[in-house]
Amino acid sequence: MTAPCERRELSFTVPGRCIPTPRPRVSRRGTHYPKRYTDWLDSARVEAYRACGRPLWEGPVSVTVVFCGARANADIDNLLKSVLDAIQGVIIVDDKQADAVNAWRVSGGEPYTEITVRDFVELGGRK
Repeated sequence: MTAPCERRELSFTVPGRCIPTPRPRVSRRGTHYPKRYTDWLDSARVEAYRACGRPLWEGPVSVTVVFCGARANADIDNLLKSVLDAIQGVIIVDDKQADAVNAWRVSGGEPYTEITVRDFVELGGRK
C-alpha cells in the first residue's frame, strides 16, 4: 500500500467562503494578518492534512481550485494565494512548486473551495 501523499492526485474541500490574502499589518511586534484570514487558513490546513497526511510532495505540481460563493470583488489571484499558502507545508514543501494553476470563481450556492493537487507532467512527458 502506498502512503497517502504518494498518489499522483488528491482533492479536498474547504467549507465556507475563501478569504483572499490581505495585505499584512506591520508593527513593532511583527507582521499580523486579520483573524478572519488566519481562521480560514487554519481550516484549510486541517482539511489539507486530512486529505494528505505526510510526507510532503516534492517536485512540480499543478493546482486546480474552484471557489464557490466567493465574493465578486475578490481578486482571484489573492484567493489563489490563500490556497497556496494553506497547502504549503502540509501537502507541498513550498508554493513555488506550483508550475501550473487553474482557478474558477462560481457565484451562488453554499460557499466552499474545492482544491485538487496533481503531480505536474510537462508537455513531452517529463516530470
